[in-house]
Amino acid sequence: MSYDYAAERYKVLTPEGQKQMFSIRRRMEEMIEYSGVVTLGKATSNEVGDSWTMMACVDYLVEMGEFVEVGLTGHYAGQDRIFRNQEE
Repeated sequence: MSYDYAAERYKVLTPEGQKQMFSIRRRMEEMIEYSGVVTLGKATSNEVGDSWTMMACVDYLVEMGEFVEVGLTGHYAGQDRIFRNQEE
C-alpha cells in the first residue's frame, strides 16, 4: 500500500490531527522564514505518530493555500518534497 491523500485526509480533521497540523504549520513557517523553503522531512521532524497522517497534514496545508509545493523533476523520496510560502 502507498500513501493516498484522499484516503488519509480525514485524519487531519480529527482533534489529534488538527493539533499535529498546527505544529507542522508552525515548523514550516519558521523554517521557510529562515531559509526560504522547507522539505517535507524537516516539516515533520520531531512529530510523533503515523507518517501518512503527517504527510496528509502537509498536503492539507497546500490544499488550503498556505504553502506551495516546488515541483521537482526526476525520482525523489517523499521526504524530499520541497515547499515554500504561497505568496512568493
